Amino acid sequence: MMRLKLLMKISILILLSIFLLSCEEENNSKFTVIKEKSDIKLTKLTNKKIINNEWTTHGELFSYGNILTFKNDNTYTEEFLGEGCGVLNSGTYSLSEDIVTLIGKNNPECPSEDLDEKRNCKINKESKDPFFSKSIICGKNLYFGEKKPIGTIILINDIESVIIETIVVSAQTNIKVREKPSLNSKSYKCYFNVDGINVSELTYFPKGRELILIARTSKKEVIDKIEDYWYFAQQDFDWYEHCSTSNKYTSRVWVFGGYLKK
Repeated sequence: MMRLKLLMKISILILLSIFLLSCEEENNSKFTVIKEKSDIKLTKLTNKKIINNEWTTHGELFSYGNILTFKNDNTYTEEFLGEGCGVLNSGTYSLSEDIVTLIGKNNPECPSEDLDEKRNCKINKESKDPFFSKSIICGKNLYFGEKKPIGTIILINDIESVIIETIVVSAQTNIKVREKPSLNSKSYKCYFNVDGINVSELTYFPKGRELILIARTSKKEVIDKIEDYWYFAQQDFDWYEHCSTSNKYTSRVWVFGGYLKK
């Protein structure tokens, strides 16, 4: 009889212990602390980061410039995007303590006085180009990389704008391309071949020609009873056909979306 009572007490104690442990686990699960991941984007340079990004001197505010490309085999190339001889400089690179060291040779067929054969690249926490979260300084040049995601609100020359997915559109009619998203803003003159005739100067962007849209204003506007955004666009086609901007901030233009079509 005594043994039976003892066994019952032990069983009750075991069940009670199991119950208390389950309650403790439930409480702990309710109050699990999720640690916020530290953002290393602006403080660390890694091989993955420099390889996965194209680093350009022109960013998204200009159409032409140098592009620095890093490869998995620790080699790099630097070339000029635009008309010219292509590769400017190539060689090997190494990464140590957030400094990328480039050791290369200039292309004798494409000489450049601005490129040293040995350069150190350091991270620059602030990017002058609003489309990019980071830039690096290599020797005398500044390169932009790690583009901000689509939908990010940025300031383009103090104008609140939204980064959009790149869209190629054409002008439905002859339109004005402007310095800022406003009818009161300065419009640019354009140089195009129209119907095979070399026209030296036009006061408009010709109907049917294409633009590449990369950002828009945060709010719509009504013009000629049409409601739409203003778009920040790439308008350069080559060295000979383009709209001549006199804005040192950017070679891009603003255009009203109501006169564009995909």
